[in-house]
Amino acid sequence: MQPLPIPPVTQTLQRFIEGISPLLSETEREQTKAAVADFAINDALVLQQRLMDYADEQAKSGQSWLTKIKLAEYLQDRRPLALSNNASLQLDYPDKSIGTARAASFIQRMVHTHIDYMNGDITPPTDPRGQPISTYNWRILTGAVREPQPEGDYYYYAANHVASRHISVLWQGHHIALQVTDVQGNVYSVRSLAKALDSIINSDYDQPAFAFSAISALGSDKAAHYLDLLSKAPANRRAYDALRNSLFTFSMYHFTDLSKETDIEQAETEQIQQQTFMPGNAWQFKPINYQMDLQSDFLAIHFEHSEIDGAALNHLFTYAFALKLQEDSNEEKKESDLPSLQQLDWVSNEDNEATVASIVQDIAAVSIQAKQIAVQRCTVDYSAITDKKSSNKNSSIKVSHDAMMQFALIYAQLKVFDKVRHTYEAVDTSHFMAGRTEGLRPNSHEAIALCQALLTDSATQEQLASAFTAHKQRVIACKTGQAFDRHLTGLKAMMHKDGQQSMADAAAFFASLGYQKLTGGDFLSTSSMGVRYPVKRILFAPTYVGGFGVNYSLSDTEYEFVLFADSESRPYLDDMAQACVAGVNKIIALLTK
Repeated sequence: MQPLPIPPVTQTLQRFIEGISPLLSETEREQTKAAVADFAINDALVLQQRLMDYADEQAKSGQSWLTKIKLAEYLQDRRPLALSNNASLQLDYPDKSIGTARAASFIQRMVHTHIDYMNGDITPPTDPRGQPISTYNWRILTGAVREPQPEGDYYYYAANHVASRHISVLWQGHHIALQVTDVQGNVYSVRSLAKALDSIINSDYDQPAFAFSAISALGSDKAAHYLDLLSKAPANRRAYDALRNSLFTFSMYHFTDLSKETDIEQAETEQIQQQTFMPGNAWQFKPINYQMDLQSDFLAIHFEHSEIDGAALNHLFTYAFALKLQEDSNEEKKESDLPSLQQLDWVSNEDNEATVASIVQDIAAVSIQAKQIAVQRCTVDYSAITDKKSSNKNSSIKVSHDAMMQFALIYAQLKVFDKVRHTYEAVDTSHFMAGRTEGLRPNSHEAIALCQALLTDSATQEQLASAFTAHKQRVIACKTGQAFDRHLTGLKAMMHKDGQQSMADAAAFFASLGYQKLTGGDFLSTSSMGVRYPVKRILFAPTYVGGFGVNYSLSDTEYEFVLFADSESRPYLDDMAQACVAGVNKIIALLTK
């Protein structure tokens, strides 16, 4: 598999100036250009050589030059994960039934996927161009967790073995270890797993002082502190060890009351908000946490982002959902042959009474923060530009759905805020060795000029064609490993590697107004899988205070935008959604003029 390229440093600096310039004032632009010029003469070349040497070193172990740099960047962030770096994927699972039978079928397919990986039975997937996809980060399938530690988090990986493996079931605040493979490593049948889930649901449990997984919502510092205190009790240490070594967590719950008339779309939006952001619905330090409503088709994975991306999970679910379910023979199973269940809650007693009270207080505080995240969905029909019978389309303009939705977001910023701020678009680069994502910056001069003209109804098809071309060039740069975002991250990481050479010009460049604008936060953090299977939506909080998280996707006839706002941006949420729809409609009108 091809290593992740390191672009020529002069090319990266030029593309950086082109990418950031539309967002800078004239003074900021000139200051940034001067810093780039000084940096390019000497320090950039030294850092480039260091990065190339480092890349050769990392390739020996199947990693890219970005692998450890990016992991360290994630692990240094100590904030509550659901409100910062974690994301969820809402899944379109083929089994549309409800209840524990559906849950069991899903669990069996996912466990089979883990076992197939550990047995080396999965052929690496390929992308639409036939390029093999890296499965380096699939190593989380042995069972993994991010360990919160006072001095810095790290990733723990369970041993690669298939016999007597278990998952952590979360039910009404409790934690139950459910065995999912037997002593030979065979996955239990759907019937056996459903029987075990029914047993969990029908059991009587005492009300816990707090939901077992809620501690994980507190961020690394507090979670590390409380886990250390709780784990002094042997029973709590056993509970946490079971969680660490579980293949994944599976949270099941009843959200929808089938006895009442419910607005399905509203119920789905409420579940998106609750399951993605609220404490108690996932162990937020684990990379795989499934969440299933037993009374509707809502299903999601909440994932810790340090070691896995949405695109990799998309390939994972494509494989898993195609697996054939395996059932038992008709022979009656002995009790000893059925999957074991073990309740492993936090033990609270007089010795840790003060700790528990403090935990409950901190969970309440982070819950208030989580409730501030608002969700808004909107759709717009784009069939006018795909209708083969239409004679009004300008067939000379190559339409990109991704670009159209990004242009709509630029239009919305101009319409609502009268300015354009920094936008991040994730581009999958998993066709490179240990590849993950590159950051595309879609706010080109051409795209902004188009959207400014759309506001006054003066846009031309030539402007639209130019904006599409600029966007395509940036996508190609990302997909071929020739973009600037990650490369600059790598160069900066080399500043303190090898020797004590003074790097005043490098320091000045990384402190420049342009670079600070690039890394100072994304007003719009956007992500998309394109179509809606097997992943329906990507769900995540804004990454910038006062900004928005945005997922966009398309069906055969509609675009959908899902916008996430915090307490500062939520007053503008409806206006942003309406402006996205208006922007798409104006582009469609321009295309069909």
